[in-house]
Amino acid sequence: MKTLRSLLVVILFGLAQAALAASPSLLAPEKEGTGTIQALDFGANEMIVDGYRYRMAPDVVVEIRGSYGAFTMLVEGMRINMVYRVISGSDREVIKVEQLPDNSVVEEA
Repeated sequence: MKTLRSLLVVILFGLAQAALAASPSLLAPEKEGTGTIQALDFGANEMIVDGYRYRMAPDVVVEIRGSYGAFTMLVEGMRINMVYRVISGSDREVIKVEQLPDNSVVEEA
């Protein structure tokens, strides 16, 4: 019985460490911005918007013309609004992308 408790403690400790290691992106503050997609790399799950590289979250929400879409449906030149997290100085993770109407004006930062 004591061995079983020790094993459970080790397992729970390992799970807690894994959760803490995975959480930095979840703890990063969310920001919102608009821009124009300049480049897409579907293989690396990244895009460049107004000169900044963004990594797509595994569960990124994409809306194309008000309907559910996918990262692979985005195209260069598309104007977007996005919600993202700044993980570090150059590491940004997008959690939501929404296509803006074609006639919308996007101010670059």
